[in-house]
Amino acid sequence: DSYVDLFFYLNNIEEKMLIPYSTNKGNFSFKVRDIIPIAKVDYCTLSKKGLLTIKGFAVHPKFDSIKSMVSRKIVIKDADDKLIIKRDVEIEERPDLQTKYGHHKFDFRLSGFSLNENILSILEQIVDEKIKLKMYLEYSLEKNGENITIQSLPIKLIDESSNATPNKMIFKTAKIKKKVKITSTKKAKSLLISVNNYYLRKEIKTKIRRLIFKIKKHPIIKKTYKGVFGLIGKLPAKKNLVIFESYLGKQYSCNPRAIYEYLKENNPEYKMFWSVDKRFIQNFDNKDIEYIYRFSIKWLFVMARAKYWVTNSRLPLWIPKPKHTIYLQTWHGTPLKKLAADMDEVHMPGTTTSKYKKNFIRESRNWDYLISPNRYSTEIFKRAFVFEKEMVESGYPRNDYLYKCNKPDNIENLKLKFGIPLN
Repeated sequence: DSYVDLFFYLNNIEEKMLIPYSTNKGNFSFKVRDIIPIAKVDYCTLSKKGLLTIKGFAVHPKFDSIKSMVSRKIVIKDADDKLIIKRDVEIEERPDLQTKYGHHKFDFRLSGFSLNENILSILEQIVDEKIKLKMYLEYSLEKNGENITIQSLPIKLIDESSNATPNKMIFKTAKIKKKVKITSTKKAKSLLISVNNYYLRKEIKTKIRRLIFKIKKHPIIKKTYKGVFGLIGKLPAKKNLVIFESYLGKQYSCNPRAIYEYLKENNPEYKMFWSVDKRFIQNFDNKDIEYIYRFSIKWLFVMARAKYWVTNSRLPLWIPKPKHTIYLQTWHGTPLKKLAADMDEVHMPGTTTSKYKKNFIRESRNWDYLISPNRYSTEIFKRAFVFEKEMVESGYPRNDYLYKCNKPDNIENLKLKFGIPLN
């Protein structure tokens, strides 16, 4: 129920609210917080002429009992909590809320609000090239000569699917064109207005990149790529070739990094590459390492001919592991949570619990060696990963640093760097 938090309970003695709510997984729960307004938006549109229309409701358990003395305003702020605009809202009737959620002494019949605002009045206040704006509902009350103001949490967008707003629209301000997009945040579902400077050349480049990405994701392309990978994988292995990957190509870190740096220092005869997600290239630049972009043509040839794969997370199932390749799975932590086959439920988009477990086990069968940090982890890894090949219970290579570098000079340097007293 999108409005279930209207069944709140007010504790005037403790000055707290008990609010029922539905979690992101659809479970029912409660939260306790200070008494603040509950505000949500049911409907948000942006016309071609720039008229921003917002309709929703707001309830303050205390202030709404003295409506004639209270004013309500929409407040729009940037990510740094800087005020962009503040506007009075129009009060509207919401008999639907009263019928379903009215309880105790609370009356929701006049809890509705609406705002019609020209988007240009907002854009003219923005000097940043890129900015995200959130909305809040503010209650103001004058009591005994004192002005009391209380603000809601960021207003949530109830149902984005009913939002008639186009994906994005372009508006011309006095200085530059701005691209405006209305959406909601991923987790909290707060109403979000994204504003970016609009450059035609940049927009064309973005569209071309997206088109290329779509082409790459096409089933025919993926099937062809997989087939070529399989064919190249039948060629003899390059016995001194090693490819490393950490967290799906996002980091130069963890156990693969420790093994890489050891080999680089002690076994320079190996030819070593890092598999890198192009979006995280900043984590690999200026580190004096050779890398290749994940899923590029060069990556295909290197992966298929490499004698060794070293990674701390799963590889995509569609990659056919060549017979000549030795796959070292280092993993990345101690299993203090349930993993793979041990999991009761899996809540991930695009999969089910049974499908997730089946795919994980298919991948783990490709592992030739699996590193374990300790005896405790070994037993869990064998069971959770259904792993029957060679377990290397050596401790994690990434932790060698803590032992080898545990010296007075290093400790003192760290204390100096982080401002920790030397004693």
